[in-house]
Amino acid sequence: MLADPQTYEVINPADFGLNREIAIGHHLTGWNAVRSRAEALGLQIDNATLRDITQHIKTQADDVA
Repeated sequence: MLADPQTYEVINPADFGLNREIAIGHHLTGWNAVRSRAEALGLQIDNATLRDITQHIKTQADDVA
């Protein structure tokens, strides 16, 4: 999704004045999505920690489902 949004989007959200937002609270969340969100928040987190955070998100999402 991050590499080529057109692969998943039929319509560009910007065409309607909207911003693209990727939900990260899902068991299919990848660590690159978490990295992207951290960067958007101005956080600098190393890759090992990002992977740990991603695994925690996936575990929590599985518990809710």
